Amino acid sequence: MTMIRVKSVACDNEVMRSPEAARHVVGVLKDGGLAVVPLDVSYAFLAASQEPLARIFELKLRPASKRCSILASWKHFLDAADAAPGPLRRMQRVVDAGFPLGILARPAWESDTVAAIPKDCVDLLLKDEKLALFINMGAMSTELIEAAEKVGIQLFGSSANISGSGNSFTLDEVPAALLEAADVVCEGGTCRYANPERLASTIVDLDTSNLTRRGALHEEIERLLKMSDDTNDHVSHDRAAS
Repeated sequence: MTMIRVKSVACDNEVMRSPEAARHVVGVLKDGGLAVVPLDVSYAFLAASQEPLARIFELKLRPASKRCSILASWKHFLDAADAAPGPLRRMQRVVDAGFPLGILARPAWESDTVAAIPKDCVDLLLKDEKLALFINMGAMSTELIEAAEKVGIQLFGSSANISGSGNSFTLDEVPAALLEAADVVCEGGTCRYANPERLASTIVDLDTSNLTRRGALHEEIERLLKMSDDTNDHVSHDRAAS
């Protein structure tokens, strides 16, 4: 079980098991707060409602032309994405391999997952009629998603850095302005996929299966995407990878 050091108004530098830390973070986010948390690819800056999500743009100096992403499980992605079986099979190969992946997908507006996004958050998440859903972001991500589902919220955010400056792989690398603005900060050591190029998550367009951002493990991910589709493959709607 991963141990996480948590700092907030309610608990100052308290070490918690990851499920307990996730529940605490989700409680803060549900109340309109901001969180800095460790994921496998980078430290992330998270929100769950419009006002703190807009603050992420302001604090990161993030251009208005960009959007934030949704932290998702495979189960939620399958519900949220409007896609044909072929592209989904290709994405599932990557997810089943355990690789972290961002997927740009046209939303299925009638789905429970998309319908649950607060309406005033949509404009901060949707670009070119697509949402960015990030899957397999690590153990802390899984705990956060499960805790959020239990209280009926979704998690939105971006990397915990100044836009364009490269990922933060340790808490010490997160800019002071972001740490000061966060209502809860979690320290989980060095991110699993820390790399000297400071690459972020690899992002794939679901419609084309093309990489729109070559990030961590992009060569391995691209190899899986280019494999010939097996007509006997099927998309599992039971898998809940995160």
